[in-house]
Amino acid sequence: MTACPRREIGRVDDEVSGDFDRTALSFGVRYETEKFIADGRVELRHERGLSTDASRDADVVLISFNSHYKIDEEQRFVFAVAVADTESDQSPVLDGAVIDTSLGYAYRPIANDRLNLLFRYRYLRDNFGQVVDGVAGTGPRQESHVLSVDGSY
Repeated sequence: MTACPRREIGRVDDEVSGDFDRTALSFGVRYETEKFIADGRVELRHERGLSTDASRDADVVLISFNSHYKIDEEQRFVFAVAVADTESDQSPVLDGAVIDTSLGYAYRPIANDRLNLLFRYRYLRDNFGQVVDGVAGTGPRQESHVLSVDGSY
């Protein structure tokens, strides 16, 4: 198992929405065996705007996880999830969350590789809202369930 903590402190120059200071703490870990590989990361961001006109304050949590399990030399299960959650003063950064996750099965034969298959289910929810004609709206921008089969012969 490998772990990797990281800290970042700095200023972001943003001519459009205003400059801000960011303090971020990130921690990642990776675990690997012959059949299973997994890695994950958690990041916490604390952002504070520098302009007196419009605040740019936000607290952000980012989480990602990826793994795959080797059934045998020809088959794998794959899994991934990414989450971002933002709490802000709503100007110019909106509150919201994004969840993107997928689960799949891959078949890639060794002896005769004419047929390769990937079955995958993906769930995506983006509820950051949106700005249309200068007006911020609430509610999901996108929520989808996608089942796909990709193959090559």
